[in-house]
Amino acid sequence: MRARMIRAALRGCVSGGLLLVLGAPALSAQLRDLGFTAYTGAAIPMGRFADYAKGGPAFGLQIGYPISEPVELFLNADVDLLNGNSSYGMPDLNLFRYQAGIASELVGRRSDRWGLEGQLGLGATTFRSRTFYLNNSPDGHRFRQTYLSGTAGLKFVFGSGPLNGYLGSRLAWAPMKEEDTQVLRDKSGGAFSPLSNSLHVPVTFGLRIRTS
Repeated sequence: MRARMIRAALRGCVSGGLLLVLGAPALSAQLRDLGFTAYTGAAIPMGRFADYAKGGPAFGLQIGYPISEPVELFLNADVDLLNGNSSYGMPDLNLFRYQAGIASELVGRRSDRWGLEGQLGLGATTFRSRTFYLNNSPDGHRFRQTYLSGTAGLKFVFGSGPLNGYLGSRLAWAPMKEEDTQVLRDKSGGAFSPLSNSLHVPVTFGLRIRTS
């Protein structure tokens, strides 16, 4: 039994090694097509969400893979550090967003010196606050929830060659449960309307490096 297991493991190792050797050129070619983007800017709450939170810095990273001349698939991770409404003692909110999506060049092509790019993303956003207290209660509360979320935005892309810059904005939206956000409304003393979604606009500047 043990000998058979060893032989099976050896066959698996040999097969895996052959797959790696044979697939290495194709994998290397695919990796050369990847684009890497780092960006920073400011996130601005909108609508009812702006009662609870105020603007703060935004950061993110994105990996893109072109599937045709104008279209690219991407994965990204964003962090938006929103300040609480200090007039009501609201806690700061940190938003961690991770999503997949599709981007398309609306004007221009990758080889042009400038262009306009549209982007749609779908994923999830995790909301986290520091500990806060209601009235004179000694019990601390934290708002920590994760919801499905989506983004839609435009980027003005400039530069040619492997390094490009862009200036863009996105609309970021996530549905929220009012029973979850009631603790935040209680912190405002009931001054705010119930919160059933978050809506904010990250405005960012980024640099993108293409490996091919």
